[in-house]
Amino acid sequence: MKPKFKQNKIQQGNNIKVSGNGYHTLKPLFSFANYIHSDEYFSEEHSKEKRNSLYNFFQCIKKFSCITWGEMVKSKHIYHFHSFDEDLSILNDYQGYDLAQFKIPGQKQGRYIGFFDNDNIFHILIYDSQHMADPRK
Repeated sequence: MKPKFKQNKIQQGNNIKVSGNGYHTLKPLFSFANYIHSDEYFSEEHSKEKRNSLYNFFQCIKKFSCITWGEMVKSKHIYHFHSFDEDLSILNDYQGYDLAQFKIPGQKQGRYIGFFDNDNIFHILIYDSQHMADPRK
C-alpha cells in the first residue's frame, strides 16, 4: 500500500531532517484520526498508572506543545525523536510511510509512534506506554 501523503522528510540513520521549512520550525499539531487501539501497547491496566493518566497527559502535552519539532530534534536525550522502522504487525497498513517516534517528558518511557502528513500534522498511530515496540533506542 502506498502512502496517501507525500513526505518532505529525508532520513539519515536515526536523525530526521527536513527539506525546506517542513515541520522543523512549527510547534506540534496532532491528529488521533488514525489511532490504533491495542491492548498490547496501551492497555486499560496501563491507563490506571499515574504516569499514564489523562490529567498527566494534558499537563505534559501542554508544555510539550510550546516547543518546535526542530528543538525536539536537537534535544534527542529528552525527546528521543527519531525514525521508527520496527516491523510491527499492528502497523502493516502503514508500510511505506516514514514513521517516527518521540517521547513527551513526564510520560516516563512511553513513545508516540506515527507519521507527518502534507500539512505537517503528526498522526499518532499508537502510544507505546511501556516502550516495548522499539526498546533499544
